[in-house]
Amino acid sequence: MARNEEKAQSTLNRYLAAKVEEERGPKQKRPFLATECRDLNEADKWRQQILREIGKKVMEIQNAALGEHSVYGSI
Repeated sequence: MARNEEKAQSTLNRYLAAKVEEERGPKQKRPFLATECRDLNEADKWRQQILREIGKKVMEIQNAALGEHSVYGSI
């Protein structure tokens, strides 16, 4: 019995997530070149996103617990 309730809850969660995503609108794609961006606020948003991604990768590389294969395999 619990499995049917879990499936129903999962379906409801997927429906609600899709509805929220639909309200947000389409995702913006980051411009390939900086010259494609004409708005300063938008350019700053993309810059911050790039810096976050670089920071995550640097932290991943500096993580001593990870093996060399897993670090350099994802780059």
